[in-house]
Amino acid sequence: MAARNNYTKGGRVRDTVRSLLEHSNLPNFPISKWKAVLSDDYMDLRKVIGGVESSVGDTREFTVIGGLEIGYGKEPPSKAISSASDWAAAFELYRAAVVYAFPHRNEELLAYRDYLNNTFRVFGTQYHPAVIDFDQRCRILYSRTHARALSDIIQFATEYARLTVQVAETAASTTRPFANASREPVCHRYNYHSCNGCSYRHVCLMCERSGHRIDDCPKKPGPSQPSAQHGKGGRGGSD
Repeated sequence: MAARNNYTKGGRVRDTVRSLLEHSNLPNFPISKWKAVLSDDYMDLRKVIGGVESSVGDTREFTVIGGLEIGYGKEPPSKAISSASDWAAAFELYRAAVVYAFPHRNEELLAYRDYLNNTFRVFGTQYHPAVIDFDQRCRILYSRTHARALSDIIQFATEYARLTVQVAETAASTTRPFANASREPVCHRYNYHSCNGCSYRHVCLMCERSGHRIDDCPKKPGPSQPSAQHGKGGRGGSD
């Protein structure tokens, strides 16, 4: 915190940014985002990677008018972060900038990076967008108080629990019947006779669940309500 105060006290942060821009070894980083680095504010990684890769000039600057800080000029567009590799590239740009300003934070940010990379590995690639949201929530939480180091992951226990619930709900929604229209058709022979080794699915023709045939399906209509399955031109769907 003391190092951050050295940059920000007395409204010096703007002067510090201007001074940094004169350094020949300054990391590749959007000009308009250096103020957030020095203030240790939350950093939107989409704007970091977008600012570095965009051909649009970063002309965003700030001035003080009547005691209020006013931003003017244009920021480069954001770039979507949707995978672990996208996140790693953007976070490394952010880490390099932070360590340039605060060298003592290198180990902290490396530890947090390793923690997130491990989280990406724990969850499948289809859940990486949820992990990216988790990272955003963690860093927002950290930026509100700076009470603990970013690498002190115990402070993110609630957010991690929220991530696991989100992943579980997503997994449940993608395994419901009829979720995948490209599946193999249901085997009619299995349902009405017997079948071994064909490429069709051996599940109930009525509800498409395993463990029983159509005659035993709890959803099968009674005798007074004939099933629509018998009016579609026969049973031989998998000869």
